[in-house]
Amino acid sequence: MAHDKEFWARVLELAQTQLKKTTFDFFVAEAKLIKIENNQATIHLDSPVKNYFGNKI
Repeated sequence: MAHDKEFWARVLELAQTQLKKTTFDFFVAEAKLIKIENNQATIHLDSPVKNYFGNKI
């Protein structure tokens, strides 16, 4: 579990340095790591964009 937290912290750090602040804030800031399984991360994106699409995403 500690490895998952370390991985997610690094992903957020890289996203913050590589994306414009507005893009990071809109798409990434509220994202949550759900699990890592078989070298694949499942991420919950809870951004304001969902308001445009309802429950379809």
